[in-house]
Amino acid sequence: MQTAKQFGALTGALVLSAGLAASASAAEWNMKVGGYMRAGVLASNLNDDYQGQGVFQDGEIWFTPTIKLDNGITYGARVEIESFTTADQIDEHYVFIKGGFGDIRIGAEDGAHYNLHSQAPGAGWDNYADNSYIATYSTIYTSDYATSDSNKLYYMSPSMNGLKIGLSYTPDLGSSGGKQGGKMTTNAKAAGSYGGAYAFGARYSGDLSGMKVHASVGYQHLGLDSVLTAGDEDREVITGSMSAAMGGVKVGASFKTDDMGSASTDVNVATVGITYSAGAMTIGAGGGTSTTETNGVDSESNNASASISYKVGPGVVVGGGVQYQDIDTQTDEALGVVMGVKLSF
Repeated sequence: MQTAKQFGALTGALVLSAGLAASASAAEWNMKVGGYMRAGVLASNLNDDYQGQGVFQDGEIWFTPTIKLDNGITYGARVEIESFTTADQIDEHYVFIKGGFGDIRIGAEDGAHYNLHSQAPGAGWDNYADNSYIATYSTIYTSDYATSDSNKLYYMSPSMNGLKIGLSYTPDLGSSGGKQGGKMTTNAKAAGSYGGAYAFGARYSGDLSGMKVHASVGYQHLGLDSVLTAGDEDREVITGSMSAAMGGVKVGASFKTDDMGSASTDVNVATVGITYSAGAMTIGAGGGTSTTETNGVDSESNNASASISYKVGPGVVVGGGVQYQDIDTQTDEALGVVMGVKLSF
């Protein structure tokens, strides 16, 4: 029932925006092309089954055509292409409508709660936040990717005195990259799969006596179509974050708790970080813990890192850092040194 109510609210907003756009317009289309590329090297103490050194790269190219009509409503689309070979070559891809009522999106996009969530602060080469793409064993993070880029109906409110609220509904989780779809039979249900999901998120950003404060909370529920094995159940994920910044110093923390849709397994992640920025330079440090509990037995990953970034030009950042990880599923503790460059265009 809750999912039906959210679906009705989002479709109602879509119909409202369509009605407001009935007048003719002499507006023209604009095309924005952007994206990022980042590359780096890592040297670590790993051996035996792992290479101790590596070269890594990551990136995306974004295409965003938009048109703003005379009534002030903007229609547009977003298509993101990965810069490396992958099964999900086309990342997010959706149509959007923006106006005083907020932002409506239809297509392959992350959940609304994901876009309102923040990681613990760092200088960009850290292993306790998923904005870093280089790590020894792994990076821990508090963002929720449970529905990834499955096709969604999505609504984000305008800022209301610093408060933003988002809702999203995912009717079919069969394809994380978002199916093209043209008929209901393309959404055939698989036994033991999650049929659909809904998500809610809220974020507040404001000033408190000269201090910039931020807080967010998110929730996602994935409904199971049928039981695959004993112990399967609906999946629930809760996320949250908070931070405060003043005079170049920013401190913050984030968390995620995920019951994994299982009566026997839970995952809990918590991270904390601090940064100091002065001109083009940012230094940061922090860490976090990811705990997987299965039938009362815990398996942990403890991560920590310190890094530095320097903006050498518009959209050009160089830097590096030191990473440490102690993970129960591995024999050796990991220590690595990272250096790299990030381009935003």
